[in-house]
Amino acid sequence: MTKAERIIELLHIISNKSERIKKLKLDCGHQATKICVLNLRNKELEDKVGKCLWTQDEDGIYDTDCDNRFELLEGIPKDNKMMYCPYCGLHIAQAWKG
Repeated sequence: MTKAERIIELLHIISNKSERIKKLKLDCGHQATKICVLNLRNKELEDKVGKCLWTQDEDGIYDTDCDNRFELLEGIPKDNKMMYCPYCGLHIAQAWKG
């Protein structure tokens, strides 16, 4: 094989790899778009389903929208990484001292 033929062969290999890289980038872009759309849909569904509002009484016990009570020994639900009501499963909307 001559040098010219080898160079042509290498250019062809590089070209093919470049096309594969472009395709991978496109695939990654499509996947990222799908993830963004799914996150938006999740938020929309969450907003439609609603949230469980927690209010803290004078004794520090939380009353929930789903008619339950919950007591934390320290901090607020957010401090304790509580995102969902353990009774109804909805997002905890807000927790404050009442």
